[in-house]
Amino acid sequence: AYLIRDIPRRWLEEQGMRKLPHADVIVRGVSDTELGHVIAFKSSVLTTTVRPSPLLFIRIPGTFATKPVREHERYKLQMDCNVIHAGNVYDGSL
Repeated sequence: AYLIRDIPRRWLEEQGMRKLPHADVIVRGVSDTELGHVIAFKSSVLTTTVRPSPLLFIRIPGTFATKPVREHERYKLQMDCNVIHAGNVYDGSL
């Protein structure tokens, strides 16, 4: 079993893509729950593929950590955003 994550095209141009198979990774994310749980786990990369689309295959973790971000429910909203760090621009949504 594995998780599939799409890879941004700009990563394909970087040398690090060749070193990804079998690399250890830490995956973090926020779930779409009323309390906005943060989820994190350690795993490793099975393989990558660039055709038909760039994808990253990650092993399913044995355990993961989760923690609610807030005490009370919040209204759902979605805002587009971007982060600029060290000359790189990362697009996403909040």
